[in-house]
Amino acid sequence: MQKLYEDSTWGFDLAKKRVELFEDAARYIIVERTPGQVDAFLHFRFVEDEGDAVVYVYEIQVGPGLQRQGLGKRLMQLLQLIGRKYRMKLILLTVFKTNVAAMTFYTETMGFDIDDTSPSAHGDMSESYEILSKSLV
Repeated sequence: MQKLYEDSTWGFDLAKKRVELFEDAARYIIVERTPGQVDAFLHFRFVEDEGDAVVYVYEIQVGPGLQRQGLGKRLMQLLQLIGRKYRMKLILLTVFKTNVAAMTFYTETMGFDIDDTSPSAHGDMSESYEILSKSLV
């Protein structure tokens, strides 16, 4: 993940990432097969976006030995259930354009679309990311 940040227009700042991970608003779904050993996690927050209550996916990580086995899909399905329970309008997330596997996962497997707030939705193709969304209503 760090390499994707470094290759983007954002860059990577470990201190900022640590602050982000431990902010009060951060919420997690964590998968541990062995206690104390995180195999996968989904970091999300409940936020307001353009007046709507949404769930924002900050990060999803699945350990190398568990990728492409449906775990990421299950984490996202759980987040959809949580979002619906709390009457959120959308799930939003940001994905790097160079992360082709993630773009395919979100758009083809999970049914996300490019959001109206994404730079490319306004003709700006210079940014290194897309904002994707999926309706929960």
